[in-house]
Amino acid sequence: MSPGSAEIFLQTNGSVELKSTIEEMKSSYGSEVALCAELETISESLPDLIDRNLCVFTAVDLRLLLERERRAEADFALLAQSDQADRRIGTLRVPEFAHTLDDNGAERLADLLEKIGNGGPVEDPDALRFQLAALLDDLRDHMAFQEAALQVLEGRVSRAAAIRQVG
Repeated sequence: MSPGSAEIFLQTNGSVELKSTIEEMKSSYGSEVALCAELETISESLPDLIDRNLCVFTAVDLRLLLERERRAEADFALLAQSDQADRRIGTLRVPEFAHTLDDNGAERLADLLEKIGNGGPVEDPDALRFQLAALLDDLRDHMAFQEAALQVLEGRVSRAAAIRQVG
């Protein structure tokens, strides 16, 4: 994509695309808050009070999150490149690891939670706690980035609507 092409996209298609992206991010954020609570509950229940049904549900929720994030990356990349006319959007131009989850670690954890949920043993509660804590940290960093991105994107939509009303 050539420099400035994302800005052209935002000017021609922008308000609809930005509003859609904002709504998807808000919906995803709510799911991520719930997922954090599930992960914390599992961690606190180790080793003896593990809720196997919660493990299965959490594995499903985690996989759904990863699927949503993979789809959102392409959309977000287009928006993040549009900093030519709006310096604040430049705050979204960050290293990829700052807003993506560790897919491999999350997939492995989802597999393990599903196995435990289906009756498998909790072989190493301390290792599982460590994996849960690592994912929680990653997820919280991701959510903090989403909060900042939402503020910037919502600001763009507000400015675009104000410009249309004046014009």
